[in-house]
Amino acid sequence: MTDLVVTVPRNLWSEWIEEGDAVGEPETGEEWGFFLGHHRPPILPGERLYIVAHDRLRGYAPVTRVAFFIDNCPDHTVSEAMMAQDVGGTGYDCAWCREVLDACTFFGSDARPRIDGQNASGRWAIGRKGGAVAVTIPEQVRGFRGFRPRWWYREQERPFPGWIETDLWLNRARDKAKREAAKARAAAVPTSPDPQGELF
Repeated sequence: MTDLVVTVPRNLWSEWIEEGDAVGEPETGEEWGFFLGHHRPPILPGERLYIVAHDRLRGYAPVTRVAFFIDNCPDHTVSEAMMAQDVGGTGYDCAWCREVLDACTFFGSDARPRIDGQNASGRWAIGRKGGAVAVTIPEQVRGFRGFRPRWWYREQERPFPGWIETDLWLNRARDKAKREAAKARAAAVPTSPDPQGELF
């Protein structure tokens, strides 16, 4: 297993930060999930989940667990209670779901758990709590779908105190628009006539 890297989409960056337990905040004890697709991510508790956003590495959080959230969970009482509290995002995490996950993990499957001979409908999530650390590396990192293993050495990581707003794509776009507007204004200013005047 290894540390993994995932991307938070630009349009969800503010919401993702507001979710809770960000860098420097006191731990709430709440567990948060980064939802992925149908294939189990190759990461274990204690390893690092790195976050990329706006073309920069922003930091990491220690992984608490990897869980499969089953759609249409048959434990309706738990599911409805969890939906009312908005726990678990779009999936469910009741005892039945965990039992299916445990069985899947026991058999060493990297794909979706099977229920009654069918692939379970749901998604894998990587869990985290507090303890996030803001770091970056000296290179641009384009966003991508899914997950990738960490490709740099940990020694390359540097503290990133401005992780929330430094080099945001929206800021870069706004700065570019200002530069272009200034160029357009400069081009629109009429040039002064030649002080020598015309000969004829």
